[in-house]
Formats: sequence, structure tokens, C-alpha cells
Amino acid sequence: MSYPNWPEKSPVPINRHDA
Repeated sequence: MSYPNWPEKSPVPINRHDA
């Protein structure tokens, strides 16, 4: 559930699947 342009610890909440 990690984005390619975002590290596992991103400054934004990864609770959004609408990325």
C-alpha cells in the first residue's frame, strides 16, 4: 500500500486510496 513516489513513511496520511 505504498506509492512509488512516496516512501512508506510519507508526510501525508496513507489512509487515502484515492491517490
